[in-house]
Amino acid sequence: MERITTLETEYKLLSGRDGYFRIECEVSGYYHTKDKYGVGVLRYDGCVVVSPIWADVLLTPDDGPVEQFILKDYKWGWGTPQYVFQLESLQRERLHQDCQGTCIGVREGIAVFKNGTNSIYCLSGSERFPKKFYKSGPMGTDNYDYQALFHNGNLRVLDQKGRAYFVNRENDEISKHFLEARDFHEGVAVVGIGWIWPPRLYGTINTDGKYILWPSYEEIKDYKNYYARVRKKDKYGYIDRNGNLRIQTVWDIAEDFDKEGLAFVRNTNPVVASMIDRSGQQVVQLPLNCTLARCYSEDMLPVCISNGRWGFVNRDGRWVIEPQYLDVGDFCNGVVPVQKDIEIWAFIDRDGNEVLTVDGRLTITEKGLAYSDHIIYNYGYAPSHK
Repeated sequence: MERITTLETEYKLLSGRDGYFRIECEVSGYYHTKDKYGVGVLRYDGCVVVSPIWADVLLTPDDGPVEQFILKDYKWGWGTPQYVFQLESLQRERLHQDCQGTCIGVREGIAVFKNGTNSIYCLSGSERFPKKFYKSGPMGTDNYDYQALFHNGNLRVLDQKGRAYFVNRENDEISKHFLEARDFHEGVAVVGIGWIWPPRLYGTINTDGKYILWPSYEEIKDYKNYYARVRKKDKYGYIDRNGNLRIQTVWDIAEDFDKEGLAFVRNTNPVVASMIDRSGQQVVQLPLNCTLARCYSEDMLPVCISNGRWGFVNRDGRWVIEPQYLDVGDFCNGVVPVQKDIEIWAFIDRDGNEVLTVDGRLTITEKGLAYSDHIIYNYGYAPSHK
């Protein structure tokens, strides 16, 4: 099938967590691989970027294409040698001679490390900061956040009581201490206040640590495409980045807005299932038994009904492919991966015809790209770099 190319690799393609290895499959067309010698990185076209001889490899995207990897040598303990592999120059350099602990990752040009006391510090070039360690999580617990990296110039850390706050690149505290805080997205961070867990109310702050929205919602999701979902009295609506309520809290179920500016919403009494735009107006009326929908791809919308089966509707909200699959991906190049049974996947076309049977369980990494154990399936992936 010319719309789908398959690449069988000699390495095992890895996802999830396997023992001590941090080997999840990432975006941008790179795969963690493993053989009897160790872990490496394979590109979507079969090119071996990092030979599989390492104890661990971290991909370090900086809000764009992957440009470098953190390589960890086969020595255990907090003095484990770590290197930076630069893709552009294809060179390997020691990350820092004096680094102690394990590198979590690099974002916005700053590497974050965790040491043996579950505390963190940062490296920017050869400069180490802060002078004091910041705790990464309450001692004696396993709730350490491996994604505690810089976002919008600020790093989220915890104090000795486990409360979250932010520091900037100059090592200044820029916010109060909150019962909960999430990383900045689109210049806004969600914070929670209260005396018990979970927080009673959520609000938002800007990158200076000042309140944009005083905590007043039972739940606020992260910002996606300009809006964030909020919940009050068990009903969902949407706010903008200034904290203004743009769509009233009237929905039982609401999903994030996609890049096209559409979001799935549903009510149960009376039953309404729709795709709405950012003004809150219904754009597509969906079948009443629809319980969830994702994003349009090539004018086909993945829709799940009450029995948990997925199918596709068109721009008019009419069924094009009846709901019969356990899971589905996005259309790309006229085909889409679908899960027929627990371990049975296939690719189908816009008419629902099966065009390729998958050997084993399929994992979709991004639009046009998926993998299954030793095989990479490219069904229209268009990388912005090589």
